[in-house]
Amino acid sequence: MTPVELLLRVVLLPAGVCAVAALLGWILARRSPRARDVCLAVGVAVAFGASLRAFDVRPDLPLKVSEDAWWWVVWFAAAGAVLGIVETLVRAPLALRVVLRAGAGFGAAWLLLKPLVPHALAADLHLEEAAVAGVATAVLWSVLADETPRPSRLSLVLPLAVALPAAAAILAVYGHAIVFAQALGALVVCVGTTAALALPRAGAPLLPASVAPVVALVFVGMLTAAIGYLNFGDTVSFPRASAVLLVASAGCASVRSWKSALVLALLAAGAAAWFAYGHDVAGPSLE
Repeated sequence: MTPVELLLRVVLLPAGVCAVAALLGWILARRSPRARDVCLAVGVAVAFGASLRAFDVRPDLPLKVSEDAWWWVVWFAAAGAVLGIVETLVRAPLALRVVLRAGAGFGAAWLLLKPLVPHALAADLHLEEAAVAGVATAVLWSVLADETPRPSRLSLVLPLAVALPAAAAILAVYGHAIVFAQALGALVVCVGTTAALALPRAGAPLLPASVAPVVALVFVGMLTAAIGYLNFGDTVSFPRASAVLLVASAGCASVRSWKSALVLALLAAGAAAWFAYGHDVAGPSLE
């Protein structure tokens, strides 16, 4: 693949889709801010799916046996948009929302890891990994969906601007999984374009809460898939500690000060890279 093709598929295509969604959202915001948020969530999901489709990741629903299980992330993005719309329109109690978020994360991870049992992953470990992913998804989703006023709107976006590219770089350099890095690169572009062009009301976060489930399900899903696909017995190309730290890096968005959030996100991402470096092995590339 040439650099121009890579630029088109990872950057220009998802950025263009998100830009159109942002324009439509800006038009709809004059009548209803909720309609704008719905439009932005759909835009991120569609842009992510379009980028992966350009790489010939075209999953059926449900996936065929011949299709890689990590392709589920395309449908996770779509499901995240639907869930974001539901949360935007229906205000359920916080406790119920957190439980449902954790359940969605657990179900997503279960779908990703189930095909790896028993030849690559033990059944009990499969459930354990899915449970951890469910908690991580609920935490990240809840942090990104928090719409309480902040001293700076950058505090929500900057940790993502660190965690997502760091994850892509770690998976490419140390995990030797170029295709996973490309998928996360597309997510970076989707989030960045949406945050830059969303034009929210004064005091509101740069990313609407409706986008939170899309980012959380796809990001945690990709990290979960990386653990399942890149670790084989004693060979660890992507340590669990790196995945946890990358989620923590994105979760630094809970810190209200953008400077503190940025520093903490950088430290967590750097620690994730350090753990991956310590486990780096020369292995076959996942392309």
